Amino acid sequence: MCTIRKQKKCLGCSEFKAWNVPNPVVTYVGKQGGSINKELLTKATLIEAKPNKMDFVYDLDMNFRILTYSFRIVCKEDTVLYKGIGNRFTPEITEALSNLESGTKFFIENVVIYTEDIGYRTLDTIMFKVE
Repeated sequence: MCTIRKQKKCLGCSEFKAWNVPNPVVTYVGKQGGSINKELLTKATLIEAKPNKMDFVYDLDMNFRILTYSFRIVCKEDTVLYKGIGNRFTPEITEALSNLESGTKFFIENVVIYTEDIGYRTLDTIMFKVE
């Protein structure tokens, strides 16, 4: 059995740096943007915030809760903006996705996340173009 003694001994000293936890990235259908197949649009109804695999935080067990987001569709000269709460798309966004034509761009932006480890953060915008 181990006993703890209250002794004031220094066993050694080391300098270290404490790094801020990097922001996670927003993903939709597992992608961080780019071209997307129209079939995937009708199947996926949520976004996720995941640790960037290039950062050390990838090995940590952190849950990033998405609080709010904006969903913007740009079609020719027309722009439509939707607001969402949580990580699931609203019925209006789901319907809009099912009606997107090839070449249309959409943006998932202003994604606000929360986790006890890092607090509130706003993540970078991601952009998709329908194939």
